[in-house]
Amino acid sequence: MSSEEVKENIKLLQEKFKSIADITVSYDRYDIILYNYDEVEDISKFIKEETTIKSWTVLKTKVNPNTEFDWI
Repeated sequence: MSSEEVKENIKLLQEKFKSIADITVSYDRYDIILYNYDEVEDISKFIKEETTIKSWTVLKTKVNPNTEFDWI
């Protein structure tokens, strides 16, 4: 998979799903970190139908997107 494909897949996912906190790619596996699991089924369906992604994991972060940290 080319770096352009990876960038395009990430762009498509981030534009479509607001619950995505982060996406990392290691070899051909995408690790998708979500704020909540409400969109997991929709994300999986979208990946299968609209992207070139073949392998992925979905993880949930405990951090809320509106959390402010004093130490940052």
